[in-house]
Amino acid sequence: MTPSKLDRYFGHRLRKLLEGVLVKAKESGYRVVWEPAERGSGEPGLHYEATVRAPSDQSEIDPMDPKNSDLGITVELMFSEDADGTEGGLNFSMGVCTVGGEIVSGFTPYNYTDDVWVKRSDDDAIKVRWNLFRNGVEDVDQDTYFGDRK
Repeated sequence: MTPSKLDRYFGHRLRKLLEGVLVKAKESGYRVVWEPAERGSGEPGLHYEATVRAPSDQSEIDPMDPKNSDLGITVELMFSEDADGTEGGLNFSMGVCTVGGEIVSGFTPYNYTDDVWVKRSDDDAIKVRWNLFRNGVEDVDQDTYFGDRK
């Protein structure tokens, strides 16, 4: 798929997937402080991110405790050239990190394996990879992403 076709096909799908993760965050008591937006970095690929704030119903909160910091949630379509220099590949990724950079959760199909990249010229393989990614993100309950941070 060409970059413009990828954008047309996956742009709204990535955003909708991120919105579903935000629903899980709200169910865990988090408050959305930055709505989903496309990251305009000028980099190839598609990047959507949002920020949620930890529940603040506790009487004493230590703002230095990473469990109480804002979480950045990103979903993206990555090009292999930008990640490791491999030519012509893509993959999807979701990450949840504290503002300070601590990795809380994430999912990238086949990460750190020889199968991490799908050829951008193989439309069928891209759709299979998307379904694997989408199902992996949607099928996880909110406690996996946010439960131990309360």
